[in-house]
Amino acid sequence: MASETLDTISVKEKYEASNGKEKTRTTTIKAMDNNGSLFINIHSGRGSVCVSKDMVEKVAKAMNGVSWKKKATKAKDSKIASLEKQLNDLKKELKKK
Repeated sequence: MASETLDTISVKEKYEASNGKEKTRTTTIKAMDNNGSLFINIHSGRGSVCVSKDMVEKVAKAMNGVSWKKKATKAKDSKIASLEKQLNDLKKELKKK
């Protein structure tokens, strides 16, 4: 048996595309049942995600708590640390000679 749609809500958003053109995107939220397994399907743009009924509240809370500020990446720090280690290793080798 395929999943059954129990309820559907659609929300529209207006945004500016990279070419400067104003566009509209519709996000569709469906409450669904698959053999007693209840879940929400959220479809927006080209992708979709399913969230089980038991996780909806936790996911909503997490989404409201996520930071929208850019954080310093550790990748740069680890690369610098790696290069410093290599430099120190080379210095030690030169001292031995």
